[in-house]
Amino acid sequence: MFKTSQRATWWGSAFTASFLIFLTFIIVIGVGARESLAQPITLQAIADAYIRTDDNSRRNDNYGCQQFVMVGTSQGGGGIPFGGADAMRTLIQFDLSTIPPGSVASAILELTILGAPYDNGTPTSVYTVNVHRALAPWTEGNGIEFFTPPSGCTGVDPADGVAWAGAGDNADPDAANNQTQPPFDPAVVATAMVNQGVNIAGDVIQFDITSLAQAWVNGTVPNYGILLRDPTSDGSFRGVRFGAWEGLQFGLQFAVTGPRLIVTRIPEELVSLDPATLWIGLKNSDDQGTQFDLRVEVYTNDTLVSDGITRCITGVTRNPNKAKEIAVPFGSISNGTFETGDELFLKISTRIGTNPDGTKCLGHSNAVGLRLYYDATSRPSRFGAELTPDPLQDFFLHSDGNDFLDDTAPTATTAKFKDSPTVNFAGGNPWKVIGTWSMTLP
Repeated sequence: MFKTSQRATWWGSAFTASFLIFLTFIIVIGVGARESLAQPITLQAIADAYIRTDDNSRRNDNYGCQQFVMVGTSQGGGGIPFGGADAMRTLIQFDLSTIPPGSVASAILELTILGAPYDNGTPTSVYTVNVHRALAPWTEGNGIEFFTPPSGCTGVDPADGVAWAGAGDNADPDAANNQTQPPFDPAVVATAMVNQGVNIAGDVIQFDITSLAQAWVNGTVPNYGILLRDPTSDGSFRGVRFGAWEGLQFGLQFAVTGPRLIVTRIPEELVSLDPATLWIGLKNSDDQGTQFDLRVEVYTNDTLVSDGITRCITGVTRNPNKAKEIAVPFGSISNGTFETGDELFLKISTRIGTNPDGTKCLGHSNAVGLRLYYDATSRPSRFGAELTPDPLQDFFLHSDGNDFLDDTAPTATTAKFKDSPTVNFAGGNPWKVIGTWSMTLP
């Protein structure tokens, strides 16, 4: 299908824009600095495309590989008069699946104005860019115009993917391989103004879509992305272009950073701990009568959050069928805030039983070691933790070759065990580690 109406305006705008000297720095700082627990996470778009009915020949075209997305008015196509509003729209989608429910404090959509920023328009043109929630799935597609298609892309006519009107909604035979744009919620989620006489290439336009992002991660509404449109007109044909993710990916002319969503999360926190419930026995029957101390420490990464000690434990035997159940209550919690991806560690140690004044409890002064049983229905060693925004729940000690924690109760009938090294009251009665279990925080 031969098309000329936009080619001239594209290169006219491009020629003008080539005199602009601009440089856009987008700095994405990774999460992890513990002194900045609410540090934003930058999500790049996983799909973006624009669709158009400004020219009848464009209604079935797909622009999923284009280096820009655009909103704007009509050239007289699609039954919309010349200069009529809302003839070019943009679709964008982000993946928020790694963000837990209830954790979004804010979500800011950022769009960068393209190196060739405008298609026609005038210095007095002002665009009102509205964000709406898309209500159905759509396919980004692989179409591109004006350039030799990069690998995986093709021309806008043969391309598959979303278009203004595709198969079943467009009599053009070339529409058979296209998908009609999804419906959208008419409620405006966010809006921003772009002034053609003021905003230049590289300018970043922001939209606050916190409420929608919260609904996505909370599962209130499905995440089909967003649709952008400009419902206004000054009577001229005009369009404003923003960078798409493909521009820098493929090294295309005039490319800038694509759409991104800056998500700030509500700080997560370990707010309470229930006592650790542990099953213990002797490593050697000769040590019967020895009294032991048991210490449990909880860390996030390398930072101690809380610990607890149960002292002078008596009645420990070698018989595994008579393993002793011990509760170790935790003290106060400090440094309980954490980020997704942090590690939570549970370290269990023992020593010869010692009174609070430092004197030895009754019994032997040394022992071959203490045995900890776990990961069985009869020996479910565990502790309780409340990790906001989740409620208090039990976390169990497991092993599958690696020692780990999770909230799944054991199903095995035979317990696993770990032994401490030899313990001796002499030499300062040092703590001896039985084992360490860990999990990645959500």
